[in-house]
Amino acid sequence: MFDIAQQCTQAGTELMQAQLAALRAYTEAMLDGGMLCAERHADVVRTTLATGTVAAKQIMWAPVDSER
Repeated sequence: MFDIAQQCTQAGTELMQAQLAALRAYTEAMLDGGMLCAERHADVVRTTLATGTVAAKQIMWAPVDSER
């Protein structure tokens, strides 16, 4: 049989391990969410840059109105 001090020590250790496991899970979830957000922002930047490039090429190669 365990005495009270050993039981308290064991319970405290188990509680700390459970808290660390929860903290690790929250941290991993936060990092995964951050990575997903960064990937989405990168996709938006790529799309915007591609659209701007197409628009710039259209402007550069647009026919010049010679009547002006």
